[in-house]
Amino acid sequence: MRRSTQLSIIHHIRQPCQSNVPRICDAPNLETTATSTTKLFSWNSQWTCLRSYSNGRRLGRRFSGITSISARHFSTKSSPFLDTSSNNNISNDKKKTPSRSPDFSNIPGARIPKSMPKRTRFLEISKQQADEAFRSCLEMVRKHDIDSYLAILTINKRAQPEIVALNALNVELASIRDKVDTRKGDASAMYRLQFWKDAISSIYGISPLPVPRQPVAIALCSFAAGANSDMLLKLVETRQSTIGDRQFSDINALCEYGKSTIGSLLCLQIDALARNSPETKVLPMAYDVAKDLGAAYAIANMIRATHPLLARGIVLLPADVMSLNGATPDSLYKKKKLDEMVGMTKDLVNESKRLLIDARSPIEMVPKAVRPALAATGATTDYIIKTIEKNNYDIYSPHLQRRNPLLLWSLLVRKLCSKY
Repeated sequence: MRRSTQLSIIHHIRQPCQSNVPRICDAPNLETTATSTTKLFSWNSQWTCLRSYSNGRRLGRRFSGITSISARHFSTKSSPFLDTSSNNNISNDKKKTPSRSPDFSNIPGARIPKSMPKRTRFLEISKQQADEAFRSCLEMVRKHDIDSYLAILTINKRAQPEIVALNALNVELASIRDKVDTRKGDASAMYRLQFWKDAISSIYGISPLPVPRQPVAIALCSFAAGANSDMLLKLVETRQSTIGDRQFSDINALCEYGKSTIGSLLCLQIDALARNSPETKVLPMAYDVAKDLGAAYAIANMIRATHPLLARGIVLLPADVMSLNGATPDSLYKKKKLDEMVGMTKDLVNESKRLLIDARSPIEMVPKAVRPALAATGATTDYIIKTIEKNNYDIYSPHLQRRNPLLLWSLLVRKLCSKY
């Protein structure tokens, strides 16, 4: 169609369209007004179509960004996750226009990555998703770590969601070893731990990677936004370093493992309780206490786990303690040299007792508000040591695999006495 033909058609269509305007203004009743308005919109639609046809893609480029927006989903407040520093050159007229960015002020979300602009990424979490993630984590802790579950029932309610999320992460990391068989060359454990390392980096803004839609990750975003990311990463890295079920070279290596795993978890719980307790200041000595307590628990728990690990062909007991007492992995498998094994177990129990004394001596340096975070670990360590002594340091005794039936009462007594 030629240009002159287009203009002729537009002229004939535009003239009756404009002639309807005075009739609409002078309409005697609403019914006539509605009919005329419909005609006007119809003519305007034809006029717009012809104009867009004659002008090519100009109209499409102009209105391509317009979508139907429901006002109830947005707020006039600017999002705290968006960077407004790049909008300084906007005119005053545009600044007065209400912002259409989503309001995340009351919805938890991941931190902004430090290596990218703030407006490029954020994680929306609805209240329903946060509630579902919390219930999933609580069920995971109750099913796989009943001692921690009972301990959560005795602590400050305001800190419970964060501690549930932290313990769920610990359960998730600890269960990776049971899901893979490293003896058959299964390397999936490294990938799973790397997944959690990347997830923690994303949640706490260390890397620009997307945050996974996983219940534990959502719970960390929602309830543990103030947790120390360095301790969480150390927790994962320590698990990575022990993949392969290699025997600990000496007792110090086992203690360092306990300080980096259980000790880091206890430090995170101390911080959670301190944030939810007014006027509670945590001294560095409290973190040293938590690490010593974690090392004591790691030694006692290693003794208890020796028999189940032997069924899988795994020996993790410190090599130096075994060699000093004349015990070998082969003698453990075949249950030979029982006297040597008793001497080895006594040495490990004595070391665990020493670490317990070191953790409980400076109890006055630990605020009373955060002591419940240490109570469950201390009570469980005491129970394991007493059970080992009652069974004459026999690592094969089935009594070692039984949990403390009076743990909840013990936790309540320790809470009333402000002890751990």
